[in-house]
Amino acid sequence: MDLSRTQQDYIKAIWNLDQLDKKAKMKVVADILLVKPPTVLAMFRQLSKLGIISYDKREGAKLTVAGRGEAEQLIRKHRLIETFLRSVLKIEEPLLHDEAEKLEHVISDQLIMKIDEYLNYPSTDPHGSIIPLSRVGDIQYALHEVEPDIPFKIIQIPMAGKEKNYCIDNDFLPGSEWKIKNVGPKNESFLVTNSEVYLAISDHMAEKIKVTIIRR
Repeated sequence: MDLSRTQQDYIKAIWNLDQLDKKAKMKVVADILLVKPPTVLAMFRQLSKLGIISYDKREGAKLTVAGRGEAEQLIRKHRLIETFLRSVLKIEEPLLHDEAEKLEHVISDQLIMKIDEYLNYPSTDPHGSIIPLSRVGDIQYALHEVEPDIPFKIIQIPMAGKEKNYCIDNDFLPGSEWKIKNVGPKNESFLVTNSEVYLAISDHMAEKIKVTIIRR
């Protein structure tokens, strides 16, 4: 789900309050985000329509299952960014937190996967806080969106014609695991492998083939 930076700030504030066993009431969230209560109420209504939160005046805002997933992936990005900035670039507080706050809103899922892999899948950030697990297994990508050397599992292949037969003849089937080894000029072709054979996939097919990322 594509959420604005402001919407992300709200769901993160609600998530953090929940971790402290505190109710995300309108006035509390307003104080955290330095806005007025009517502004918070308007956002609560907006997030409720999106299915991100449920809101009750007495109990405050509560994240739905979808909202919690969005919040945890944002927290995951923040903590992985902090881990990278600290361990690789040796950045200290308060710059460490401030830069992660900015980057968490703009960094792509593909890049955060590469950072996670580079850091050898850390379980905690520099402060000892747990890094939420990736939801990549639940997220479908088109094959051409996956970075080279990132393992993926096929979910769906083209359903008709020569393209389908090509996939079947080469055991490039739903449930099988592959990764991209090379990308042709202008992303016109993708060389994939399952560690036993190599297979060329056209850009046209790569847009149709749906996959999920495998997290080791």
